[in-house]
Amino acid sequence: MNAETVLVPPTVAPLDAPLPVHKFLPRFIRNPLSTFPKAVYEEPYCIFRSGKRTTAYICDPELIERFLLEEANDFPKSPLEKRVLGDTLGDGILTAQGASWRWQRRTAAPLFRVGDLAAHVPEMSRQADAQITRWREAGSARPGGTTQPIDLDMTEATFRVISATMFAGAADAEGRLIQDKADVMLRWVSWEIGYAIVGLPWWVPHPGKLPRAMASRRMREAVHGILERRKAEGSGGDDLMARLQAATDPETGRPMDDEQIVDNMLTFLAAGHETTAKALTWTLYLLSRAPEWQERIREEVRAVAGTDPITSEHLERLVVTRQVVKEGMRLYPPAAIMSRIAAKKRCLRARCWCFRSMRSTATSGSGAIPARSIPRALRRRTRRHCIARSSCRSALARASASACRSR
Repeated sequence: MNAETVLVPPTVAPLDAPLPVHKFLPRFIRNPLSTFPKAVYEEPYCIFRSGKRTTAYICDPELIERFLLEEANDFPKSPLEKRVLGDTLGDGILTAQGASWRWQRRTAAPLFRVGDLAAHVPEMSRQADAQITRWREAGSARPGGTTQPIDLDMTEATFRVISATMFAGAADAEGRLIQDKADVMLRWVSWEIGYAIVGLPWWVPHPGKLPRAMASRRMREAVHGILERRKAEGSGGDDLMARLQAATDPETGRPMDDEQIVDNMLTFLAAGHETTAKALTWTLYLLSRAPEWQERIREEVRAVAGTDPITSEHLERLVVTRQVVKEGMRLYPPAAIMSRIAAKKRCLRARCWCFRSMRSTATSGSGAIPARSIPRALRRRTRRHCIARSSCRSALARASASACRSR
């Protein structure tokens, strides 16, 4: 396969070795992914030691499953999540631990069954059509078309879906406030995460400290206001807020109180809004660079749905479309890393990579992670990402793998 038939998406040049703190922090604030050493992209797991601190990067799917599912009690969430997100998300599912997490998870899980989520597909389809209409109108307004800020457009489109499915009946001003303040929260998040990683106290100021605190307070006030109005009006509905109000723990019958409803509404907003927008943005970027895959998706949609709106019945048959979205998330994952603490000493495998004095050495032995070290679970990614421009491939993922092997 020659260079003219291969698309190599832009990626971050990895470091040869971890950075010292004074170089790590400013680089992390600019782009967290630029601080990962090369080994993180190439090895199933790797361990870095700096003084008393040990950090293990876990990239192997089997190990990730083991740590996050099978041995989850031995790998609790790190304090980082609570420090970065606690002011906004409170003690919701994303930040809660142990028994608190388990009962909230049991209570909320029925709301996210595939059949229940499928009921929201028409709204998603309407918002997609509306966004396409806005693009066409912008393009027709000027001869030769216009350049559109796709990232902002995807943020707007996904928030419209969230508003309709989570906050149905909320005033436009309330929805706009929540969206604007969520943007402020995310704009400064790398500062807060970076400070936590290097161990700076929570009270150390940074440019986004006050704006984030004010944004958190305004978001929580807005959601509390919507909830109080719902209760005063006695209005029901079938959006997420109404269903959280009615949900109970399947084992105990315990409902969520108002504070927990607000915590989880904002959690689902944070988890389902910006991450989805980023996934769509990068997928559209890749498709703009590979027009033959645009055409394959068009052909598939025409074959499955014709000119009708997309419904839940169509989703399973959109195989190529689903593969393209998944490949986009593999290359550009919206949430590339999760952080956990090793509560006990744990062995990885009979052989591991240990990093000492900023260099890698292959060693045999237990491959142990010391207690209180920080294993970070990442998606398994290759260092060089290629998407093959090949019309003979039946799946984007297979074309990508073929292109990488050929190079």
